[in-house]
Amino acid sequence: MLRRGSLLAALFAAACSGSTTNIPQTPPGSLPACNPGTQAQLSVPINGATGVGTQTGYVQVVLDAKTDVLGGVWNLILLDAQGNTVVGGILYPASGVGGTAPYPTNEYYNATIPSLGANTIYKAFLNKTSSSCQPALLGSFSTGQ
Repeated sequence: MLRRGSLLAALFAAACSGSTTNIPQTPPGSLPACNPGTQAQLSVPINGATGVGTQTGYVQVVLDAKTDVLGGVWNLILLDAQGNTVVGGILYPASGVGGTAPYPTNEYYNATIPSLGANTIYKAFLNKTSSSCQPALLGSFSTGQ
């Protein structure tokens, strides 16, 4: 389970910053980073995307893997500069249609997300729900109106 104290500290720091560039790279703390054992990044929306819809319903992640390495115990956490979090659903295997294919072997996962704020930059973190590790940064994107 995600350490609430560590995430709250990150949220407080982000809220006090007043700038989207100061969103923490990882929530502060002394715990090891959540590590799926392979490379991972945002697929839909891609890292750095702008004008993403607020009602997309999901975020997709791609890993360098041939099989399901997340095993139903990983989810996404989105963090904005004001310290607001959006907790996504459990990542489940997906087709990858429309996503990037950066690795020799690409395994895609989707996480459902609720409505997002308009004109907001989000940093996406990979979180292992069965551990108290620090969520790992996957990338960022911003929504449109």
